[in-house]
Amino acid sequence: MNMLQVTLISMLALLSLDASARANLVPAYRLKVGDSVTLPALSSNPSTGYSWQVKIIESAEKLLDPAVQNIIAVSNVYKPSQENKPGAPGSELITVKGLKQGKVNIRLQYMRVWDPSSVTDSKDIAFTVEK
Repeated sequence: MNMLQVTLISMLALLSLDASARANLVPAYRLKVGDSVTLPALSSNPSTGYSWQVKIIESAEKLLDPAVQNIIAVSNVYKPSQENKPGAPGSELITVKGLKQGKVNIRLQYMRVWDPSSVTDSKDIAFTVEK
């Protein structure tokens, strides 16, 4: 099988998934140490108390492994709506920077930071940082 055939088969397999199955696919990013990537903007409305929180989702014993610690740095910036209306939702821009070689998975959770049971949306993302 040539590369074109493999690509077409992969695309057909992806298209055959229903919308909910496609939504659950985990996006993966590859970065080089020192490089940054800004994730697609996420709708957010901090006037309701909700914002996107970032959590590393590795097993507890893996989190204790120095190889997993400090692989990425995450910054989060809120961008207000262009509507200039009180309470109008804006978007959050999350930027991830590769600090050292390794793999890490994060979970973005839209929630009230003081209420762990308030999660209304979540997204898992895998990162590989290379030299």
